[in-house]
Amino acid sequence: MRAGLILVAVLVICMPIVTAQLGPEAGMLGHIVLSPSGIDLPDAVQPYSTSSNPAVLPGLVLLGWGRGVEADIGFIDFDAGPTVTADMELFWWNDGREFYRVMRQGASSGSAPLPLVLNPTTPVSFDTESLQLSFARNEGRWNWGVSWYPENKTTTRLGANNGLLAIGKVDSSLTVRAGLSGQIAKNLYGGAVWHYENSHSTLTMTPLMTGERATTQSAHYQTSLRTYGLLWTLRPGTSAYANFQEGKYHGPGLDENISIWFLGADQFVTPEWSVGISNLDNAWGTNVQYFSEDGKWNAGASYSPNTLRRSEDYLGRADTLYMWGARSF
Repeated sequence: MRAGLILVAVLVICMPIVTAQLGPEAGMLGHIVLSPSGIDLPDAVQPYSTSSNPAVLPGLVLLGWGRGVEADIGFIDFDAGPTVTADMELFWWNDGREFYRVMRQGASSGSAPLPLVLNPTTPVSFDTESLQLSFARNEGRWNWGVSWYPENKTTTRLGANNGLLAIGKVDSSLTVRAGLSGQIAKNLYGGAVWHYENSHSTLTMTPLMTGERATTQSAHYQTSLRTYGLLWTLRPGTSAYANFQEGKYHGPGLDENISIWFLGADQFVTPEWSVGISNLDNAWGTNVQYFSEDGKWNAGASYSPNTLRRSEDYLGRADTLYMWGARSF
């Protein structure tokens, strides 16, 4: 169960890497965009089953969703890049005050050129895969939670299969999250989550690119992101939220500071239907959700046309559509 938009939150490409000599930072491109640190919403307090803050899981009990399953699929269509298909499957359950979640995320694209930054005849494609294990515990008015990713990897291909120029591979040796959430005052809730990642990136250039033998470069990169959020329940069925994310991606050839706002509001228009509006990094979007009368089913969709963010100079604007379905037990 979720609201808001799943979008490519940031595309922090160090573009000199594609106009000068390629280095291991080139392999970080797809990882930063489509791995959990890039594609997850920067939320810290909203009680979504897919929230990037594991500490919100105990809040699902208040909504009658202490146990459930969910499947999501999304399409991100870049004007000057490939179309990306993202999917997510998860299930969660509680045992008293303790909560658990298992979530798989993946994203892949077809091959398409990046004409704004590369030779317009050179296609690029991406594939990512991650697995998340989360634990949370309720401590009265406050909850805490942690997430660990035993798998978090990305493959970037430059060139078509019959003319492969380079392959970038990123494998994160450590990806963890830790968060808090709870009630600050009547109708006001707060949360914070920290994301840390240590990634090993390699770039292998084929003989087709080097003119001789294949060569491989490698380097380590760190990601550290902090997200803070507030949620106001203005009245039953009406809520507004504000989140702020800061941090950086750092390593050889890549040094990017992050500063992103994620704002929005949701309103139930009937007992079964809700609508919402959001703004993520200057990109407006909307969503609609349906809840079954017995409260056991939830389905929804979110859409953001002509998405504006820093990736616009490299991939153009993106139309983003996301759909999901969930069932509680």
